[in-house]
Amino acid sequence: QSSTAEAIMLLRPLVDDDELADSSVVLPPMKARIVRNLAALEYQLGMVASCDGQTMNAMSCWKAALWHQQVALPLDHSDIAITLEAIGSLHHQLGESKEALPFLESALQIQKR
Repeated sequence: QSSTAEAIMLLRPLVDDDELADSSVVLPPMKARIVRNLAALEYQLGMVASCDGQTMNAMSCWKAALWHQQVALPLDHSDIAITLEAIGSLHHQLGESKEALPFLESALQIQKR
């Protein structure tokens, strides 16, 4: 977990979330790769947190990963579906069925493509 967190800390300064929020900006290939790597690390950190029973930390990591995935990947990418499913499943596990449903439905729609 610590090496993943350290890697995120190294990549984080290379990513300007304000710039990423502007949907008209096309990321250069190297920056897109950095954002994809950051998303992958955030997802993995969420998995570790989930296994350790740190559900709120896992949710936070997965939501950050999802945001970065949606910026750097095609919206029908399987990684996005996996993250949506993780978030939805965690909401369900927490007894938050209404919150879980949109995430799980979106994951299913991507997986059907």
